[in-house]
Amino acid sequence: MPIKLRVYVNEDDALLFWSITKPIPECRGFAIQRRIKRKGKKKSEEDFLLNRTGFENEEDPKTNGKTPQVKPSTEWPFQRFSWTDHDAQTGDVVSYRIITMIRNDAGKLEQLESQASEWSKEARQRLQALRRTAWA
Repeated sequence: MPIKLRVYVNEDDALLFWSITKPIPECRGFAIQRRIKRKGKKKSEEDFLLNRTGFENEEDPKTNGKTPQVKPSTEWPFQRFSWTDHDAQTGDVVSYRIITMIRNDAGKLEQLESQASEWSKEARQRLQALRRTAWA
């Protein structure tokens, strides 16, 4: 498992940091897979986080003032080693894994499971209690 993943959560965000031990041939970035159990729901769902940044040689879609185009990170992989999931909310239980995305001989992106991280431990988004300090 060449990818090491750390996840830090607070009330409404999950901050992910990952690292690799050595360069991965043909790596084009990383997909972030999320397992999330929403507050009040019985079942967990799995999805891939969305990315707003594609590849340099792709044209930027014209938004005409609308919400920018997004694609799953399996199509537009994250080309960095950290990300914040702002979609996780108070009471949700989340777990993540990072999957290396490579370009195969046919020029298509594919997941390199042998280079994926383990699933992170489940973490509950919760409100952190603030301590009050009495000033004299």
